[in-house]
Amino acid sequence: MSSRLKVSDRSLDNRIRLLVLQGELDRATAPGLAARLSCAWPRHGSGVIVDLTQVTSLDASGITLLHNSQLRFAGAGGRLAVVSEDLCGPRGVAATRWGPTLDVFPSRTQAVAAVARCSMLVRPTAVRSLLDVPSG
Repeated sequence: MSSRLKVSDRSLDNRIRLLVLQGELDRATAPGLAARLSCAWPRHGSGVIVDLTQVTSLDASGITLLHNSQLRFAGAGGRLAVVSEDLCGPRGVAATRWGPTLDVFPSRTQAVAAVARCSMLVRPTAVRSLLDVPSG
């Protein structure tokens, strides 16, 4: 992976992995992150959280990678959530064009809670978005 993007990877428990990114997520560094995400490929009901709070630059290829990875994880019965205050809210949704299909949370705590809640669901089909899951 390019030195412009550092990724630390750790297990939060046996069902959730945390990837903390630091640096630039762009066309040059996205392939390296894609490889890391493929290593974290989900077992049914497991999840991955990608923390972007230390990312200094994010372009459309990085957003596209996260969006496509989220859909692949959901299709495999897993969950992928993103932590980024910058991408939350109406401004972030408009900037990314992905609307509610990219699950973005303002804090790591909220993302962990949402992924953990979804990993407890027993459903024959994957949930397309964490936003489709009722809270509480």
